[in-house]
Amino acid sequence: MSNTEDRMRGYCAWKSGNVTRLVAATCVIVAVACSGPESDEPGAARALSKARDVEGDLTRLSDAITAYDEVAKTFHKTDSGKWAAERVTQLKAIVDLMPGYEAAPEDSLPSVSGDILRLAPNYEPVLHRLGAHYAGRSKFYTRAAASFQDSAMTRRLLRVWAFQDSLWSGYEFRATHKDRQMRDMLCQHSLDVARMFEGARDYSRADQIIQRGLDYGSGKDIVSKAKVYGSFYKFRTGSEDEAYRMAGEVLENSELEDRLKAKAHHVRGLIMTYRYQDHKQVADLDKAIESLNAAVDLDPAIGDARSLLRQLRKTRSKLQAS
Repeated sequence: MSNTEDRMRGYCAWKSGNVTRLVAATCVIVAVACSGPESDEPGAARALSKARDVEGDLTRLSDAITAYDEVAKTFHKTDSGKWAAERVTQLKAIVDLMPGYEAAPEDSLPSVSGDILRLAPNYEPVLHRLGAHYAGRSKFYTRAAASFQDSAMTRRLLRVWAFQDSLWSGYEFRATHKDRQMRDMLCQHSLDVARMFEGARDYSRADQIIQRGLDYGSGKDIVSKAKVYGSFYKFRTGSEDEAYRMAGEVLENSELEDRLKAKAHHVRGLIMTYRYQDHKQVADLDKAIESLNAAVDLDPAIGDARSLLRQLRKTRSKLQAS
């Protein structure tokens, strides 16, 4: 029995030792795996974000190249490190172009900027200046095109907006003051173009453009303003429920100027008027009168709302008299 017990104790000790060694070996394998590229990626991404902050300053191009190069060398096995290495090559390629860019007059800006962005896609300082250029130039001409019904100018300005949208569609916006300003500028650009199509009574095109602009908008005021006009375009294209909802969202912004609140109430009044005409529900008529009355109170100059309100009040009086 003692021999058997000795053999069993020996087996248990052997097994216990192997298990301990197996656990230790497993921990080593796990530790090695966890120290690979995937575990380094969060740190690499943070370093990359800091380098991008430097890139955003036009006067610090050489510092940006150095910052990206450091990320590439420190985190060369990570995705962020590989991207940083590629960015170093791209930024080095535009160094000689920058003096010409900085001296470029506004008229030649698109050409000079295009040369830079082909070599260093989404280079932030150039992209921001070019975006502001297109938005500023379009602001006046879109209104002129709407006023004079100039179809050639309309097509040209639509191409400018489409190109502007394509410029920014691949850009990763950040929570910076500069990026938020640019997002709002793009939303305003879309609104200018949409109102040009509103002037031509092409509400479907206006709706498409304003919806894309809302994807960019950041600030509450510009988003609310775009939604006011967007709700009208939705109404005109037959999406009454969506139009009513959008106008309601606008009215939740207590800081919105009265003129725009009046337009939102006007849209709601139009929608409820159509619903009353379709279903002859007095509740819809009352809501239409309420909305139009609010519109006129906020903006007495809104003549269409005043005229419709007068008609609906007559209709309501006749119903009460009958």
